[in-house]
Amino acid sequence: MVTRKAQSFCRLCMGHCGVRVSVDEDDRVVSIDADRDDPFTLGYACFKGLQSGAAHNSPDRIVRPLKRQPDGSFEPISIEQALDEIAARLQPVLKHHGPAAIGGYKGGGAFFTSSSLMMLNDWLRALGSPKAFSTVTIDQSAKYVTAGRLGVWPAGRDPFHRGEVFLIVGGNPLVSISTVGFDTRNPAKRL
Repeated sequence: MVTRKAQSFCRLCMGHCGVRVSVDEDDRVVSIDADRDDPFTLGYACFKGLQSGAAHNSPDRIVRPLKRQPDGSFEPISIEQALDEIAARLQPVLKHHGPAAIGGYKGGGAFFTSSSLMMLNDWLRALGSPKAFSTVTIDQSAKYVTAGRLGVWPAGRDPFHRGEVFLIVGGNPLVSISTVGFDTRNPAKRL
């Protein structure tokens, strides 16, 4: 049963869509809805973001270290055991191939979790590894390159309402939020 609604923002991507989170008496997420009062997203949130509460509460969510068994199944182990076993397996890699043979990857959610954001970078620095990867290095950089080549640059955005012609490739501002590029809030009215 819903006991309260909390105003928040989605942490799945850089759109930071405004959401209202319904929680029960145990502070468990019951549902997530787009926040119509959010000044930027104006009631928009993608399906994936709206389903993140179900993912958070899923019985399949991994919340503790698991070790693969010889038969392919997984058994829970302590964090201490997991870290010890990982360290033991990384030592020969580091010894024989050097720090650059070890890399780290952080996905979109890591950018909104201060501990994971800093820890991975510090750990890689301590190893001497330059191999830090993220969603930006893997699949998001094209958004910024495209935006730069199509008129968006660090000095600011060209006002949407002053444009005479717009070519939008790979997006639909009538139904999705824009994280880079032109300010397309309420595009149906402006188009």
